[in-house]
Amino acid sequence: DCSELNFLYLRHLFLAAGSGEIVDLLKGGLPDSLDSIYVLLLDRINRSSGPDFLETCHPILEILAVTYQSLSTLQISHFSGIDLNQVNTAIQTLQPFLDEKLVAKEKQYNLYHRSFRDCLISSKHQEKIWFVESQRAHRCISNFYLQFAPSGWNGVDAYGFDFLSDHLQNGGEASQQQLIDIIDKYWRIAKRKYHKTNRAFLSDLEKAVTCAQHLTFPRALIETTRLTMMYTLVDNA
Repeated sequence: DCSELNFLYLRHLFLAAGSGEIVDLLKGGLPDSLDSIYVLLLDRINRSSGPDFLETCHPILEILAVTYQSLSTLQISHFSGIDLNQVNTAIQTLQPFLDEKLVAKEKQYNLYHRSFRDCLISSKHQEKIWFVESQRAHRCISNFYLQFAPSGWNGVDAYGFDFLSDHLQNGGEASQQQLIDIIDKYWRIAKRKYHKTNRAFLSDLEKAVTCAQHLTFPRALIETTRLTMMYTLVDNA
């Protein structure tokens, strides 16, 4: 929406003015777009943070760029591999880009607008140090949850049951194969125990079929047939 983007553009100009960054922001003239403002601010945070940017700030941006809902600092720590104390410190640095809310008395964070997410993952910024390769970011999250597979998925939280399949589907070819591989009775039992229905498992199964259809022959035929037969045998209740 154009009016929403105009509001965000002005918001960042005012934030820059309030924080004393307006001179840096306006070097070379008025930014021509919201994306341009994001680029300037990200470049500035990278310069001011030094080595800490790649060590802490970027891994957090990476996770938040692909998450499907707000996350606690503990979840961010798990997914990024960053120490919890470092996460808390980096959150303060990244505060201008974050939406903070209280969920069950716990602070959770997400990127405050999809336009910033789009900037981070845009291929036109792939030469920037803050660029986020989205498939890699999806894998960071899915890899955390895949470690629970040998235990029958004991220890997976609500986010994992709701979104693991989405992260696998969007994590590239190897991750899509992992999605196909986890579609078995153990994942079905775990999903049904959490959701109290098979519908969420059937949704995962449909995603796996879509991935299987892109495999090479004869694997595509074998996996698609196996998954389709499983679909017909699972009660839609």
